[in-house]
Amino acid sequence: MKCSIPSDTAQELSPATVGAFHTQLGKVGREQTCAGSRATVVCPAVDFYAAVLPDSGLYCIAHRVDPGNGREPFWGKPRFFMTKDSVQQYVKRYVGPDNLFLTVSTYRSGVNRQSTNAQTLQSFILDVDTNQNTGKRDPKKHDTKAEALAALNAALKATSFPAPTHVIETSAGWHVWWATDTALSPQVWKEIAARFKTFLKANFGKCAVDTSGVSNIAGVLRPPGSTHRKSGRQPFEVKLLRAKSRMPLAVFTAALDLHVPPKPAMKRARRGNTLGGCNALKPADKFLKCHAMLEYVHQQGASAEGAGYDAWWASTVMSAYIEDGEQLAHALAGLGQKYDADETQTEFEKASDKRLREQPPITCKWFAEALGIDRKTKCLGCAQRTSETASPVNCPL
Repeated sequence: MKCSIPSDTAQELSPATVGAFHTQLGKVGREQTCAGSRATVVCPAVDFYAAVLPDSGLYCIAHRVDPGNGREPFWGKPRFFMTKDSVQQYVKRYVGPDNLFLTVSTYRSGVNRQSTNAQTLQSFILDVDTNQNTGKRDPKKHDTKAEALAALNAALKATSFPAPTHVIETSAGWHVWWATDTALSPQVWKEIAARFKTFLKANFGKCAVDTSGVSNIAGVLRPPGSTHRKSGRQPFEVKLLRAKSRMPLAVFTAALDLHVPPKPAMKRARRGNTLGGCNALKPADKFLKCHAMLEYVHQQGASAEGAGYDAWWASTVMSAYIEDGEQLAHALAGLGQKYDADETQTEFEKASDKRLREQPPITCKWFAEALGIDRKTKCLGCAQRTSETASPVNCPL
């Protein structure tokens, strides 16, 4: 059985079709959709990877390990692949206990899946969570997947935004993809994704409760054919329910421009400038000479606990005010054994938004307290030693 619904007439995913899925064995053409008002079928994943992933670089599957016994899940060692077909075959054949996640970006090397190692991206994503199958009742989320899908369709109509190219059903929601025809550098992709995030938060209501992954270069979503496993829940097969060809990037960005116009390029701060406006990026060399920062680096590598959560958070936030701060944030966080690339990226992006809104950075006083040090003795020779408002970002050393 093949899908018979032309893509032009399948702009919406009807909530009435949710819940009656069955396996679709015939190959689905890229210009067809696998969900609509006439039939409900599951798309084979064969063309999914070809559409949503760039055509160059290493592809990556991340493992989320749940140790059970009340212990927190953690990210296991990622696996890298040379071809998209290898990714699909790995997901298809995997029978282990881990949750599998597909990275949105490709990578230059198989060292890690941090954003600093990313090579190209060409899809934009949205993770729609609901309360269904969770045993919880979060008022910020839709209660059912059908309600969320209806709200998603309504938001797309109200904003005249292009329909997604791919939609995946998970146990508690939907993973939504807009695959484009253009491979983008991480920097260019992030600029567009940041505007897309603003657009979603302003127009998509409960469908955009969690947008932390929307502009995360190292972001991940569940691949079709994998199994959604969580403690206390019935395992759920992740299904691909809509598959279309890549859309022109120009179409995606033109629609986005109507709602969130691109910002004019900002000039980089000259080395040696005082802080001035909070959005003026500062040189990393002076920042890293700060006595408190040197203490942070020491504490991060001195024990398994590192410098502690508050100090890690502060260093990540302050990195957003520094030239090449994204790479610096991950480098500083990576000195500790509890480094989490996704959490670091999320906090860095939040801080970047604050910087653009001219909010001041973390103060020397706050950072010193987080590190448990006395500025009067640790920061000898620094002109900011007794200031209540100065920041390590503007270190004068």
